[in-house]
Amino acid sequence: MRFISTIIIIYLIWQVVKFIFKIAFRYWIKKNAGKAFQYSAGFGGNGQKQSRPEGDIKVESFGNAHSKSSRKNSKDLGEYVDYEEVK
Repeated sequence: MRFISTIIIIYLIWQVVKFIFKIAFRYWIKKNAGKAFQYSAGFGGNGQKQSRPEGDIKVESFGNAHSKSSRKNSKDLGEYVDYEEVK
């Protein structure tokens, strides 16, 4: 009989702990949900308005990569992306 009562007590304690963690997790999600929207709003533009309208594309040509004028702008080049054209 003592074994069964121990199992029941352990089960009840487990259920109480699970319930407390569920409430704490919901509180933590609600508390931090605003931060996620705040970070995503700043993504890509740091939260500032774009000077060009949405959908406008600007292409800058740098010409020869070894010329002195393009070396000044090499910091603005960004990451090289290799792609393959699919027909």
